[in-house]
Amino acid sequence: MPDKTWLGGEMHKSVLKMAEDAREGRTSRREFLATATALGVTSSAALAMIGVAPVALADGHKKMGGTLNVSMIIKDVRDPRLFDWGEMGNVARHFVEPLVRWNTDFTFSPRLLAGWEANDDASVYTLKLRDGVMWSNGDMMTAEHVAFNIRRWTEETEGNSMRARVGTLSADGVEIVDANTIRLNLSQPDITIIPGMSDYPALIVHPDFGGDLKANPIGTGPYSLEEFEVEVGARLVKRPAGSWYGDAVWGEVYLDEIVYTDYGNDPAPEIAAFEAGEVDLNYQTAASQVELMDDLGFARNEVATGATIIARGNQDIAPFDNANFRRALALAVSNEDMLELGQAGLGATAENHHVGPMHEEYADLGEKPMRNVDAAKALLEAEGLVGAEITYSYLAGGDFREDTSVAMINQFREAGLNVIADGRPSSDFWGNWINYPFSTTNWNGRPLGVQILNLAYRSGVDWNAAHSNNPDFDALLDQANGLADPDARREVMVKLQKMMQDDGVIIQPYWRGIFSHATDRVMGYQMHQAFEHHYETVSLA
Repeated sequence: MPDKTWLGGEMHKSVLKMAEDAREGRTSRREFLATATALGVTSSAALAMIGVAPVALADGHKKMGGTLNVSMIIKDVRDPRLFDWGEMGNVARHFVEPLVRWNTDFTFSPRLLAGWEANDDASVYTLKLRDGVMWSNGDMMTAEHVAFNIRRWTEETEGNSMRARVGTLSADGVEIVDANTIRLNLSQPDITIIPGMSDYPALIVHPDFGGDLKANPIGTGPYSLEEFEVEVGARLVKRPAGSWYGDAVWGEVYLDEIVYTDYGNDPAPEIAAFEAGEVDLNYQTAASQVELMDDLGFARNEVATGATIIARGNQDIAPFDNANFRRALALAVSNEDMLELGQAGLGATAENHHVGPMHEEYADLGEKPMRNVDAAKALLEAEGLVGAEITYSYLAGGDFREDTSVAMINQFREAGLNVIADGRPSSDFWGNWINYPFSTTNWNGRPLGVQILNLAYRSGVDWNAAHSNNPDFDALLDQANGLADPDARREVMVKLQKMMQDDGVIIQPYWRGIFSHATDRVMGYQMHQAFEHHYETVSLA
């Protein structure tokens, strides 16, 4: 029934108004779907409320067997809660699974859960586990196993980004109600809990995994990890028939094997592998290579998304501890130029606050950030920082990250700064990405604007590479987290977005159009808005 949740209860009180706003065009349909399903409304019910029919994949292509060869960077897979690359999640997701999945239609649906509900103010969540889930070691999944994971997410362990995703939850707030039910008692209302459970650091591990998945890959997924080597590749093999619980829920997966190969950041070896028939699908195609891959006859996959690139200074290090210096950096940069030079124009300009029109709570601040070199120079002169030397660290390799960084360096120099270009290979760059004095990193899209702010800009969280620390910002973010109504949340977001701009926390030049390519052997593939790989419906011609 459209008025029921996954657990059969009444839907959250705010959902009817959100649905009306979506139907009337006052808010984004896809963000309505994200918020409504995050609060426990079923995907089919949410779609029905706005008059959208579910998309069904055609069955004609389906054929059992074969090996899917995928090009993707391979980083270490130890403990999911410490994952800081989406590529890590893509390898691990095939043998360890999340509680919740964020789908390509922007809804949330249960995976290891059977469903969930939120109370009226989203301060209590009830989670129901799926029956019959068996680990690859023969154990049945229990509420104790899931509670073990959720409690680990709350721990103050270095690199544990899940702590920011469940920041309103303590270990004591995780209550096992019965063998199949867990209740989360939050310290305050929070609509981001379910979206956080769908992200790649939230993959569920067995309590006996020992801290290193590749050494002890116990999982619930349809594949087992058979081979793995950092910066080389990974091989996943389909579990024996009848050993995966999902056969009875979603049907048997088609592929016998999934093989990932790391060709590095330079697109040339990957393109050569495509032409040689050694690659069926890639993780992403650099914007500069999209036209070439099209011309070579490979099928383009394209998604409108919230993927982006962020440049920021570490506020614990001078001169980035000076707000006027940070403002000068932002004034020195043309976001329009960065989009053209770094992304071949394939995307949209952004506004230096990491919330965009794809987010339901986005607030249009009116005036867009514009380059003003004279104003930048005036701020630098007022602070005695004309000619200041800064080191700009970025990932070298010829893709959008290097192209954007080099273009930004040139504009900083035009404003009178002495910039040392510090391009680093992948093997070196990512080990210290959180602590460089000034650096560029890429971000995948996420369902909610407040979710991004929680992850990256709240004081003290593990992914806060700007090292920003503003109690007023944190307090406003707490308020926004508790507002299910997007109109009410948007009123707070005006202040948060403006605070980000005024403090010069980041330079965010553009939102990326994201692309991948595949050979005509690949059937049933849908590119995910956060680059997630879900191959259960993929087969080979």
